[in-house]
Parts: sequence; structure tokens; C-alpha cells
Amino acid sequence: MATWILWVHVLAAAVWLGGAAVLRLAILPALAGGASAACAAAGARAHFVTSRAMEALVLTGILNILARGVATNLTYGNPFFGMIALKTLAFVLMGALQLWMGMGWRQARPEDLTDALRRARIGLPVQLALGALGVLLGLGIGPY
Repeated sequence: MATWILWVHVLAAAVWLGGAAVLRLAILPALAGGASAACAAAGARAHFVTSRAMEALVLTGILNILARGVATNLTYGNPFFGMIALKTLAFVLMGALQLWMGMGWRQARPEDLTDALRRARIGLPVQLALGALGVLLGLGIGPY
């Protein structure tokens, strides 16, 4: 069971960070160039998908911690707590950015996406950097 939870967790991380990269590298440049309303809808949909992937990450992250606890009789080492603390801090920051960017998409009109684009240009690179940190911390999990 723990393997499936971990698999879904990794898949959700890939959807979240991959969706954020597509939004930043493909959709935002098209929107900045004066793309159509369909492109604006694609941006809003990409944000929606990345938000759902983020929710899946929260759930599967908690389940991963519980599964690890069952496997180790709830004996976690200090390195594990340090890794969880750093990942939680990064995740809270990424979640706040996701909400902030979401407000821009919800308030945007197809003819005026200035605020949504500004928020996405600021938030997405920070989110991607923090997400990469989370992935690297996850790769460092050992038998603590």
C-alpha cells in the first residue's frame, strides 16, 4: 500500500511542477503576446489542475508519513524531522503563492489579464524553485 501512496505522491508532484512549468514557459508568453481568450482559458485551467495536484500532494504526503510510522513503529530520526520541517515550510510558501496566483486568475477578465500575468510571472519561478527543493529533500530520504 505504501508503494502506491508514494507513486501517487510522485505523480502529483510531477503534475504540479510540470503544469507550473508549462504555464510559465508556454502559456504565459503566449498571453503576453496578446493571445486569444482560449489561451487565457488554458492558463486558468492549468492553474486549476496544478491546484488539484497540490491538494493530492498534501493528502499523500500525510499518508506517506503515517505509512513510514507504521513501518518503523513511530520511531523517526532527527534527519527525518528536519526534512519534514523544511518540506512543510516550502509547501506552505508554495501554497500561499498558489492562492495568491489563483486570486489573479479568478479576478481576471479575458480582455485584461495584466494582474494574473504579473502574479504568475512572480509566483511560478519561486514555486518551481521551492518544488525542486522539495523533490531533492524527498530523494534524500534514507533509513532514519
